Amino acid sequence: MKHYQIAFALYQKGQFSQSLNALEKAAELSSQDLLLKAANLICLNQCADAERVLQELLRIEPANLGAQFELAKLQFKRQSFCECIATLANSKRNEAANLLYIDALIRTLRLREAKSLLLQSKRSAEQAIHWHLLDVDYELASGHYLEASELLHQLLNQHHNNFHLQYKLACLYRDVGETEKAKTLFIDLQKQQPKLPELSYVVGCCAYELGDYRSAQQALLHTLSLAPNYIPAHESLNKLYWHTEQEQHYMSSYKQTLHHYDWHPDLVLSAIEQLIRIGHIDEAQQLCAQGLEKFNGDPRFVHAQALILDKQGNAEQAYSLFREAANLCPSVTRYQIDLANCELELSHYHAAETLIKQALDYAPDNQELWAYLSTIWRLKGDERWQWLCDYEHTVKVKSLPTPARFSQLSDFLSELSALLTAKHRKVTKQPLDQSVELGTQTSGNLLFSNHVLIKEYKWALHLAITEYLASLPTDRSHPLYRRNYGQFKVNGSWSVQLGKGGYHRNHIHPSGWISAPAYIQVPQSMHKDDPTRSGWLRLGETCLNLGEREQIDKLICPQPGQIIIFPSYLWHGTYPITSEQPRMTLPTDIMPTA
Repeated sequence: MKHYQIAFALYQKGQFSQSLNALEKAAELSSQDLLLKAANLICLNQCADAERVLQELLRIEPANLGAQFELAKLQFKRQSFCECIATLANSKRNEAANLLYIDALIRTLRLREAKSLLLQSKRSAEQAIHWHLLDVDYELASGHYLEASELLHQLLNQHHNNFHLQYKLACLYRDVGETEKAKTLFIDLQKQQPKLPELSYVVGCCAYELGDYRSAQQALLHTLSLAPNYIPAHESLNKLYWHTEQEQHYMSSYKQTLHHYDWHPDLVLSAIEQLIRIGHIDEAQQLCAQGLEKFNGDPRFVHAQALILDKQGNAEQAYSLFREAANLCPSVTRYQIDLANCELELSHYHAAETLIKQALDYAPDNQELWAYLSTIWRLKGDERWQWLCDYEHTVKVKSLPTPARFSQLSDFLSELSALLTAKHRKVTKQPLDQSVELGTQTSGNLLFSNHVLIKEYKWALHLAITEYLASLPTDRSHPLYRRNYGQFKVNGSWSVQLGKGGYHRNHIHPSGWISAPAYIQVPQSMHKDDPTRSGWLRLGETCLNLGEREQIDKLICPQPGQIIIFPSYLWHGTYPITSEQPRMTLPTDIMPTA
C-alpha cells in the first residue's frame, strides 16, 4: 500500500507523471491502483489509455462502480452516448451517475426511458439545477421548444438570475433563430463571468450568424486568449478565415497555440484535420508524426496517419495503420468504417461486411454503417441489399399540402422562397464541411424559427412525414422500419441554393433517420425529358470512387412543391444545374422519438 499512498499524494499535488511512475513500482496493480492510474492518464489528456485501463479493471471487477462511472464519463465526453448508456445500464447508479445516464438517453432520443427516470429519480437539493436542466433538455429533444421556453421562465422565477438557466435560455433563443436576443443575453452573462471562454465563444458564433464577421473574429480570438486549447473556437475562427478569404491567417491560431503552450492531443488532431481539408497533406504528415511521438502512439494519431498515407496514395501502409487503429479501438465506428473502405477498394467484401457488422453491435442506428452495408451487399450480390434499400417502400415523392392562408401552393412557395433567399449569403469560396458545390447553404436549424411561414412549412412537413411513416412496412430487424414509433422530431433543417453548375456530391445524412428535401424553387428547364438530367436527384451511387462498380438505383426529376422522403442511409447526390435560374431546396433530417 505504500506505493499507492505515495502515488496518491503525488496525484493530489498535480504531479501526474510522477504518480504514474510510483504506481509502476508495484508488482501487481490492485483495483485501487488502476483507478488512480486512469485518473492520472485523464489529467495528462491520455484519455484513450485511461479508457483501456478502466476496461481492464472492469474485466477483473465488472461491478466496480467507480470504474463504471469514470469510463462512462469518458465515453460521454467523446460523444459515444450509446457506449455510455451500455456502461451504466446495469450499474447501481448514484445520483451523479443517474444524471449522466439520463443525459445520454436524451441525447440518443430514448425519450420514453429518459422521461420515466426523470419522474422516478430521487432529486437532492444540491443537484436541483442539474435536474431542472435535464427537464429542459428533455423538452428540447422532444422538439417542444415552446414548452422548454415556458419551463425555463418558470424556473428563472424561482431561481432568480441563475447563471445556468439563463445560459440555457440564451441557447434556446439562438436555436429558434432569435440570434440578436441570444447575443444580448450572452453578453449580459459575460459581464457576470468575464473569464468564461464558452461565453465569448457563443457571442462570436452569434455575431457570425448575424453576418458581423469582424465582431465574430474579435470574440473568437478573445476566447482563445482565455482558453488557448478551446477547439471549437479554433475551428470556427478558421472557418471564418476561409469564408472571408483571409487565407493568410488560416491555421494561425493553431500554430500560435502549439508554439506557446504544451500540446493537447485533441488540439493537434483538430489541426491535422484542418490541414487535410485544405490539402496541406505534407504539413499534416509532419504534425501527425510529432503527435504520435509525443502521445505514445495514441490510436487517434495512428488513424490520422492512415488517413494521410491514403491521401498520399500509399494504400498499403494506410491499410496497415487503419487495421491497427481498428484493432486498438473496436468500439470506435469511424475506425471500422475506414478500414472497411480499404477492404471494399480491394474487393474484400466478406472482410468489409464483418467489420461493419461488428461496428453495428456498438452503434446499431449509425446511418453510415448501414450505407456501407447496403453497398457491400449489392457488390456481393446479396439479396439483403434489396431488403435494406427497398426503394418501393422507402422512397416517396409527395406534394406538400397547401397551408390554409394560401389559395394555392405556388403562392406559399413564392413567399417561402423569398424568405429563404434572404437567409443565403453570397460566398466566393465553398465551405470545407458541406456536400454543396457552387451553391450556398444556410447555417443553424432553420425550422426552429417562429416565423409564420416556417410554422406553416412545419405543418405541411408534419403531415407528409406522418403519412410516410403510416405507409411503411413492419419489420423489427430493419433499421428504418424498426424505429417507426409514429413519433418524430426535426433533427436538422437548412436551405440549399444551387446556381449554374451547382450540385451535391454523393453523401448520406449521418445525423438523420429519415431525410426529406423539399423543392421550393426549381428552374423551368428541369423536366423529365431533359437528357442532361439537370438538377435531378440520383440515389444509390456512393462517394467511394468505386469506378465501374458504382450503380445508380433510382433517378428523380423534382418539381416545385414536391418533397422527397427517404432513409438517411441511402446514398444520394445530384446532377449539376445547367440553367441560369437557381434551384432552392429545404432539406430536413428527421429522428424518431421513443
